Amino acid sequence: MGKTISLAKTEVNFTADYIDYMAGWARRYEGEIVQSDRPNEQIFVHKEPIGVIAGILPWNFPFFLITRKAAPALVTGNTIVLKPSDLSPNNVLEFARNIEKAGFPKGVISIVTGSGRTLGHELSAHPR
Repeated sequence: MGKTISLAKTEVNFTADYIDYMAGWARRYEGEIVQSDRPNEQIFVHKEPIGVIAGILPWNFPFFLITRKAAPALVTGNTIVLKPSDLSPNNVLEFARNIEKAGFPKGVISIVTGSGRTLGHELSAHPR
């Protein structure tokens, strides 16, 4: 869609900071113990991944919004399917090429492109 170089650099720097922030959460959460309503009983909460996450991206802030969707999914042990805006898919496609070159495991982040009306609806309405 286009933006000035200074705004693009700001977005990239903010994106890197957000990745660092989310990566830190992988080390922080270890579960929690919640007091029960019953005497002498405690409840241990252990969070588990739910599987595949669908991330539908708008056209604005295309680089940051990739990580805004992907980082929380990955840090919680899930995989993600990203569907970029059909108005600005190239940024996400370039991101996919770069993570592949970097050796990111196949299938952890997947990209699908198409109309929000059809593909976006299918991703958001799918029962799984």
